[in-house]
Amino acid sequence: MTDALSFAAGQYATLAWLLLAFWGLGQTLFKQVLRVRGTDPWLQWALACSSGMGLTALALQALGVAGLLRRGPLNGVLLTGLLLAIWQLWQLWQLGREARGRRQRAQPQPQPQADGPSAPGSAWLRAACALLALGLLVPTWVAPLSPPFEWDEMMYHLPHARQWVENGRLSVNEWLRYPWFPYNYNLLYAAGLILRGDQFTHLLHALAGWLTTLMVYRLGLRHAGPLTALGGTAIWVGMNLWFFSNAYVDLGVALFVTGAGAACLLWLEDPKAGRGWLLVSAFLMGVAVGAKYQSLFFLPLYLAVLLWRDRRPATLALATAVLLLPSLYWYVRNAVLTGDPFSPLGGQVFGFHDWNARDHWLQFQDLKRVANWPEFPLWPLLLTPLLRPWRSGLAWACAAAFSAYALVSWYVTSHYDRYLVPSMPVLALLSAWTCVELLRRGSHVLARRWPAITPARRRGGLWVALALAAALVVNYARQEWHHYAWRVSPTQAQRDQFLRQQIVAYDLLQHLRTLPGLKIYQWGLEDAIYYAPNPIWGEVFGPWRQADLVDLSAPELAAHLHRQGFNTLLVRDNVLERLQQLPGFEQHFTLLSDGKGGQAFQILPP
Repeated sequence: MTDALSFAAGQYATLAWLLLAFWGLGQTLFKQVLRVRGTDPWLQWALACSSGMGLTALALQALGVAGLLRRGPLNGVLLTGLLLAIWQLWQLWQLGREARGRRQRAQPQPQPQADGPSAPGSAWLRAACALLALGLLVPTWVAPLSPPFEWDEMMYHLPHARQWVENGRLSVNEWLRYPWFPYNYNLLYAAGLILRGDQFTHLLHALAGWLTTLMVYRLGLRHAGPLTALGGTAIWVGMNLWFFSNAYVDLGVALFVTGAGAACLLWLEDPKAGRGWLLVSAFLMGVAVGAKYQSLFFLPLYLAVLLWRDRRPATLALATAVLLLPSLYWYVRNAVLTGDPFSPLGGQVFGFHDWNARDHWLQFQDLKRVANWPEFPLWPLLLTPLLRPWRSGLAWACAAAFSAYALVSWYVTSHYDRYLVPSMPVLALLSAWTCVELLRRGSHVLARRWPAITPARRRGGLWVALALAAALVVNYARQEWHHYAWRVSPTQAQRDQFLRQQIVAYDLLQHLRTLPGLKIYQWGLEDAIYYAPNPIWGEVFGPWRQADLVDLSAPELAAHLHRQGFNTLLVRDNVLERLQQLPGFEQHFTLLSDGKGGQAFQILPP
């Protein structure tokens, strides 16, 4: 227990000063450059931290291009953020002292009497909902502390980041899956690997989830009330808890898309505020576009809102330039090196580079295989049009338009619920608003039909419902905490023990890392590449695709791999069963080492 607490304290201490650096960069951008200020300090704090993360990713992008992706330059970026944070805190303290002096000199004004503790919208209700929302986050504090073992983080998210750290630059790692994707958020993982190791990358992904949660709660509280804020938070956290435990990028994309939407709403709400919030929105959207291809689907809607509000060429040019700043590198690099700015997904239009037409077809067939529908907490959205949210203010009109666009574009493209995550904060809020509005209107109808249901009794029912919600939250937090707590591995021995249970042939992979001179072709172990010797070849897509080897005889397979320079074949057991049935397999492949779930063979020369 002591080791676990010490380990968690160290990880969270690093995250705290990193978050302070992010806030310093973002707050300086807001106050000294764009001169924007919102009416909700918590929402502005979340937007400042998000902008600081985007600025850090942009700085890491520049360092990676220059071949300076190392601890020294990284520390320089973070030290700059920390110094700016100290400066901003000093300014806030000065402003606070001046405000206290003005209040002391002013004539005291009589304060209005506060509502009773049971009044809807009172401070008591807001505090109760805030505590419940905080309780929902309890499992997310332990979920990120496990070693990496989920599929995509093993297969390409962390391997790409580690290769950049080892090379000190943004190398194109063609032996990994998706070498041409935009990777803004993975640059933060590279920084995490430098600072604290691979478990810290989970905290960086979870940080995006926590900031998004704060935005969801504050937006719900600002535009509807504490019940909608609590409902939206519950839906968002409950549907995405699993993402807090890994180093994917979905929470990062959700953060930047939600932040772009929140900043855009602040711009729309105040026509006299200038372009400051618009530029914040454009920058955050650009970070999202530079983090995942799916973010491109939001650009038509974003352009439509911009043209609806301000069609001046200068505004369009400035917003476009700011949006392209953090994203343009990836698409220009792809266009120059592959001829396809959206490589490999644009291959049918621009021509294929490392993929072929069958790879492209297989990728979309895989999406069709996993196509599904969102979970039931989002189903109240089907009733939203009946409530006409566009009549409830600009915020809900924008939320309804965004949700309709997001759902339609999702349906006609992927139809895979994981690709709804960037839209889910707004979808969760609108779903919660729909439920609360239905209950509110239903209670008024019941009160008219049955006068015995007085406002006092309705308030009593509200507090009973909150008490029931508290019991559910406590039970949820306890169960999920235990579900994730056993994964925490503070020592190397505990880490190895955990990974032996989760990673196929883990001990074999660790042994192969100690052997010099191996050039390995792997077959069927894509989900364990991070722990294997890197680089390691063999993939479903691309020039080293395994499908090209399926019909080869044992002599042809050995000759083919030998011509490509491979001297070792690493095979998962379920693939090996078929290969060992090939006549003459033992004459061309000799066992090098075996492990639980996989075996390694030396490829004998022809």
